Amino acid sequence: MATRNTNSNKTLLFSFSLLQNPNKIIEKARNRPLLSTLSIVTLVIVLIAGYTAVYMFQMDPETKEAGSMWPEEISEPNHLVSNSDLIVLGSVEEIEKAEWDTSDGQQPKFQPYASIHHYVHLNVTEELAGEYEDLPVRVSGGTVDNTTMIAEGSPEFSENEEVLVTLTEEDDYYTVYGGYNGKFEVRDSHLIRDNVSNGNFSKEYIRTLIAEFD
Repeated sequence: MATRNTNSNKTLLFSFSLLQNPNKIIEKARNRPLLSTLSIVTLVIVLIAGYTAVYMFQMDPETKEAGSMWPEEISEPNHLVSNSDLIVLGSVEEIEKAEWDTSDGQQPKFQPYASIHHYVHLNVTEELAGEYEDLPVRVSGGTVDNTTMIAEGSPEFSENEEVLVTLTEEDDYYTVYGGYNGKFEVRDSHLIRDNVSNGNFSKEYIRTLIAEFD
C-alpha cells in the first residue's frame, strides 16, 4: 500500500477528535477569557486543516495504490496451469465502469482502505482446462469520479482484445490467478505478456502443459 506520513496521521486523528467534540474546546475557552479568542481561532484553523487533509487524502489518486501479492515464481506457466481453476481462450467483450468495494458501490467516507474494482466480460471461444461459467472477471483498480486506484500486479484488459487467462472461481465471479502473470494477449499462435520478462509462449506449449497436469 502507499506509504503514509506518521505526522499526517496524527494530524488527522487530532482533527477527527475535534470534529467529534468541538464544544469541549469552546467550553474551555469560555472559562479562560484571556485565551478565548486565540482558542477559537486555533480551533477553526485545525478544523479547516483536518477537513482539507481528509479531502486531499480521498481525492488524490496517488494515495490509492495497492501492492502486488505475486512472488516471481508465479510467472512460470507450469505454476499457473497447475494452480488455476480453469484456463480459457477468448476475447474481451465488455469492461464495466469501475466502482467502490462497498455495498452500494459509492465512495465511502473516512475509509482510506476501501478499494476500487471493475468487471471484465469475456466471450470464451475455447476451454483449455476446467468448465467456464458465464461469470465476469473481477479486476482490482480503476477510476471512479476523481479517485484512481492503481493495483500493482493486476492485469489490464482492452475491449476486443484476444486473450488467454488463468482463472480462479469465486462465489459469483472469477479473478485472474497470478494477476498480470495469468493474462496473455493472443497474437496469431503466440501468447504475449509485455510486462513479464520471458513472458512469451506458444499456444501449443500451454496445451502441452495442460495435458501433463490432466
